[in-house]
This record gives sequence, structure tokens and C-alpha cells, in this order.
Amino acid sequence: MKQWFLYPFSILFIFILTISLLIGEDKAWAASYKSFNAEKYGDIIEKYEIENEKYVITQEVTYQELWLVDPKTNSRTSIKRVFSFGKFAKECTMIKEQPIFFASVKEYFFAGGWAEPTRLTIFDLKGNKVGIAPSYEYVDELCKFY
Repeated sequence: MKQWFLYPFSILFIFILTISLLIGEDKAWAASYKSFNAEKYGDIIEKYEIENEKYVITQEVTYQELWLVDPKTNSRTSIKRVFSFGKFAKECTMIKEQPIFFASVKEYFFAGGWAEPTRLTIFDLKGNKVGIAPSYEYVDELCKFY
């Protein structure tokens, strides 16, 4: 004999399970939204003073950001968002901009997806790209770092 009477119970069980999971996710989202702390967003991970200018690197959720800090007003001006900040260099052979910084940049394809960062991107302190480098071993020979 087929147990046809179990079919409606299994559908009901799946329905109740789905609803309870959705309600549980809603409550978890609401709790995290209420406890969101804006000061924790963008934690400062490094501070630098270069050529009498103050710079701060913050960690956001999916990227790091370099800021120029005005010491008078304590306001910040965003210079560049990068996947991972590297380090500052005073000067590098064959690069006329001084000082510069190195960072890893995650590049996104226009139809979705991304290429994992495999090289260093070189920026001036205005956030303009001035070159690329394969690794820190390569730039250690050509640059003077802070």
C-alpha cells in the first residue's frame, strides 16, 4: 500500500521550515541593523605623515581606503579605494611622481566576476595610476620606501 497520506505532511513540514527560517533571518537582520555601529565601520588600520601631510588608511567591508586628513578641521578627503594597500615610497627609478604608493587592485569584468590581483599598482598621492609592478622584490631594488 502506498503511503499517500505522507505527501501532504512532508509539504507542510517544508513550508513550516521555510517560514521559520525566513522569520529567523529577518530577526537576525533586524538585530544586526539595530546594533550597527558607524564608528566601527572604516576602522583606521594605519596612519602616516608624509611631506607634512597626514594620511590614514581605513579598512572598509570589502576594500581599504587612503584618506588625506586636514589637521585643522580633522576632515578627510578620499584619495583612493583599493583592494589592499601596500606601502609608500619616497621615490622610484623611472617614475617622475614623488612620493607614490603601492596597492593591489581587484579588477572586475564588465559582465560579472573579477580577476584576482596578481601585481602591484602604483599611484601618486592624488590617486592617479602611474604604473604597475610584478612584486615587492622587483620594486625593492628600484624604490626608496618610508
